[in-house]
Amino acid sequence: MYNELFEHSCRNPEMLLGLKDKTVTILAPNRKELVFLYGRDVVAATMVDERGVFSYTFSEEVGKFGYTLLFPDGASYFDPYNFSIITSKEDEYYFAQGVHYTLFEVLGAKILEHEGILGTRFSVWAPKAKSVALIADCNSFEAGYHPMRRIGDSGIWELFFSKPLEGMLYKYAVYSDTGGVVYKTDPMARGYELRPQTAARVCKETFVFTDEAWMKNKPAVKHEVLSRPINVYEMHLGSWKRSSGEINYRTLAHLLAEYLKEMSFTHVEILPVCEHPLDESWGYQVTGYFAPTSRYGNYDDFAYFVNHLHENGIGVILDWTPGHFPADGFALREFDGGPLYEKNHDVMRWHPEWDTLIFDYEKPEVVAFLLSSAFFWVEKLHVDGLRVDAVQSILYLDYSRHGTAWVPNQYGGPEDLAAIEFLKHLNSMMAKRSASAIMIAEDASLYPSVTIPTYQGGLGFDLKWNIGWMNDTLRFFVKDPVYRKYHLQELLNTFTEVFREKYILPLSHDEVVHEKKHLILKMPLDMWHKFGHMRLCYSYAMCHPGKKLFFMGIEIAQIEEWDPHKELPWHLLQEENHRKWFNFVKYMNRFYLSEPTLWQTDFDPGSFEWVHQHVDRSIIAYIRRGEKRLFFVHNFTPMYYENEFIPLRNASTIRELLNTDGMDYGGGGVMNASIRIEPGTGVWLTLAPLSSLICELD
Repeated sequence: MYNELFEHSCRNPEMLLGLKDKTVTILAPNRKELVFLYGRDVVAATMVDERGVFSYTFSEEVGKFGYTLLFPDGASYFDPYNFSIITSKEDEYYFAQGVHYTLFEVLGAKILEHEGILGTRFSVWAPKAKSVALIADCNSFEAGYHPMRRIGDSGIWELFFSKPLEGMLYKYAVYSDTGGVVYKTDPMARGYELRPQTAARVCKETFVFTDEAWMKNKPAVKHEVLSRPINVYEMHLGSWKRSSGEINYRTLAHLLAEYLKEMSFTHVEILPVCEHPLDESWGYQVTGYFAPTSRYGNYDDFAYFVNHLHENGIGVILDWTPGHFPADGFALREFDGGPLYEKNHDVMRWHPEWDTLIFDYEKPEVVAFLLSSAFFWVEKLHVDGLRVDAVQSILYLDYSRHGTAWVPNQYGGPEDLAAIEFLKHLNSMMAKRSASAIMIAEDASLYPSVTIPTYQGGLGFDLKWNIGWMNDTLRFFVKDPVYRKYHLQELLNTFTEVFREKYILPLSHDEVVHEKKHLILKMPLDMWHKFGHMRLCYSYAMCHPGKKLFFMGIEIAQIEEWDPHKELPWHLLQEENHRKWFNFVKYMNRFYLSEPTLWQTDFDPGSFEWVHQHVDRSIIAYIRRGEKRLFFVHNFTPMYYENEFIPLRNASTIRELLNTDGMDYGGGGVMNASIRIEPGTGVWLTLAPLSSLICELD
């Protein structure tokens, strides 16, 4: 009668266990005796199966809450097999269709009230499993005590305990049709043990947000989002500051808010904060898509982090990795004994570059899982945007396969059609549900219309990293200035592409690792010239159409490559050159915020006008129109040009607003106190070496 329980093939343990009429049946494997509580009495049940099944018949009618069972630690709880199902038919349906956007309310461990009882609901998706059991602190991680019940054909398994088991560690024992068992952490958990341990942790979400002013001020339409200043500080939480003591979300929130306000950044973008087992992955190999990493605290701590930054006027963007996941056996890989979250193909399931597994976007439930993760961070934790990692690897079936075997789509092409639909689904629903959320594509491919709305046939992202701009700009700046005139057109090509998509210009973490050198060491000549190149490069990025992103460490002119195991070398600010550079970055960021022309019309082709390109001298000039008409000149050589004529029509007056050669910032102090105008033809300027000049035109 009880063979299914011990063979781990029972889908409906509530049919055998719990209260039936006046008889209660209790599972306790390998126990020789068992007691439970009936009112104030301790009652001994009778063994009815020597493998560990016990029974007791009451002499009178007993309600399902008329007795309580005992955990090994002595804590009492109502019989979990007497409760009704929590998962609704609507949840089952929307999940199966791939359009359930709040799975975080349905799956995972959640403290809630059910049938008037405050307790903890455990729920997991494992459709091919023949049975699933909860293993946890409460049952000494023994798989036989608490088999879960399957909810219809949904593949969802559920169990409710009448205790708010906050802080309890747990996993699932998943039994497959082949007779094997895998022990899995909860993919939907809100928290986990600190690595290298892998159990999930029951979290009670108690934090109350107080960022109403920030949330109310968020724009209601996409156009407003993109017509505001966006100057992003990209960072890795664990290696920003360590000397201040313990690294945790709450401490970091205060340090970071003050720092970003001082530096006049508008947003912080954090390298992946989702739970991940391997420090060396920088967070890009995720095992917990619904939990902030326990390295720095818990769910409430991270909520505090976001809330505090919002209260200080700083937006929060997260790196998010829906393209692949690590092959660790405790997590998503072959979750129910075979391919589930990953593609069911021996070759195409593997990502050849990272040796990770690729999500199966053809499964509606996997799509719902990923979409719900995105909405979890944006809607539950008030995050202001997601930077979707490695979009090109999601778009193309042949990505990084370099002549190795791959399977084309149904039309013979390399595009992953299901993945493309997933991205469109993600962005269209984000625009509908959370219009102010900024969706950013990290994409180096030539796939068209990445930032065109889905209703116009595009992928629907708000911004795309302009990796071409980053590569072309750095390739130009590393050249000896003597030879730049031969390569100026390569730099200017970025302007021909700038309005094809809505771009953010990144000087990111990718460029300061893997022996690429940090930014200042990429620059040519001696240190004085290197800092001049840095001022020119930073100001050129600020003047160029597009939103901005800079990786931490650039603002202090870090010398060594970024090391995720060390904090930034803040001691460099004791040196005059580095301190002046730091103040320049601060000044440039403030200037950016103060001049709406630099951010109001980033994506309007009509707002940009070429004025002059002097190839031999590597000088360029252009105009940007917005609230004001601003005139920009960049001198890409270390040559000093006095009385340089720049052709410029329709300028009755001109006033210098910014000159990067200021002595306070390490320059030589060559300024334009007054500028001579040749009416209708041009202006005469003094151009400092390696400088940018910004003027206002009337």
